[in-house]
Amino acid sequence: HFTLVCDAVRTCPYCPVGKYGPHPYATTCRDCEAGKHMDRLGAERGCERCAAGTYSTPGAVRCTQCPVGHMSASSASQCTICQAGRYAATKSSTVCTACPAGSFSAEGANACMTCSAGQYSNLGAIACLICPAGKFSPATRSAECEYCPANTYSSAGASMCTSCVNGRISGTGSTACEEEL
Repeated sequence: HFTLVCDAVRTCPYCPVGKYGPHPYATTCRDCEAGKHMDRLGAERGCERCAAGTYSTPGAVRCTQCPVGHMSASSASQCTICQAGRYAATKSSTVCTACPAGSFSAEGANACMTCSAGQYSNLGAIACLICPAGKFSPATRSAECEYCPANTYSSAGASMCTSCVNGRISGTGSTACEEEL
């Protein structure tokens, strides 16, 4: 306890920071609960809630920012790590954002990784997928693979289709060329 001069005759104790009491000069002080804080002396009627994007442990004087790759709602006792396929790019994030199509992330990411040519991904992906044979993806960050046009073909993971040689043909989305009849 700290003390404060109440009047000219007596000294009154008051609650220190990180604690509160039922009135300003309480003789019994309680720690602020997890998810709350108090940075003033003599707090009464409870502590203040931590804002979203921050957290605190019991008896906190101030709330702590969540690190990148984590988030929290208000009154949090800890930050939540972003799930794979989501990210939080800044400290004090209040949400983890889904990675856009054509990218992916691991758990606790502060950014999404780009899918290479020959790969694709959907919104919120945890990994890129390889384009199947007969399809291709010419650019990075692809949300889908395109079918190879007629008279071309591809194997899995292609970033472009290969033209059929003279005397051979193929239909759209082919994995090989055939002899022309």
